[in-house]
Amino acid sequence: MKSNTTIHVAVIYLAITFFALLACKRNANLVGQSSELIGTWSIKTANGMDISHYKARLTMINGTNYDLFDGCNTGTGTYSPGAGNRITFGNVSLTYKYCSIYNIIPAGIYITDIKKFSVTATVLRLYNEKNNLLIYAERE
Repeated sequence: MKSNTTIHVAVIYLAITFFALLACKRNANLVGQSSELIGTWSIKTANGMDISHYKARLTMINGTNYDLFDGCNTGTGTYSPGAGNRITFGNVSLTYKYCSIYNIIPAGIYITDIKKFSVTATVLRLYNEKNNLLIYAERE
């Protein structure tokens, strides 16, 4: 009986270790995606419109928080990257000055519309649910 109990405990231990390592691997992928986003991104286009002269930028701070400068107003908020290059942005707390950039950027470009991303060492692309490119940015 004692040897059967020892074998069962060993099997359970191995199973727990296997699933724990599997969970760590999945979380490591998520952290990896998140860490690739971290940095300051100079926004070049918004919905296909060149806004590079406004010096707009998005700073992904620590894997969950971001700062935004749209060329006029500054703001802050949270984001959450997910599997399959999914991303969710929370509402931004933004200063409310009116500036000429709002005559350029088409209505309906909101950070909360962003649902997907692609990122390389130098380029960040943010898409809506229909895979339309909303933001093209380059790492500063």
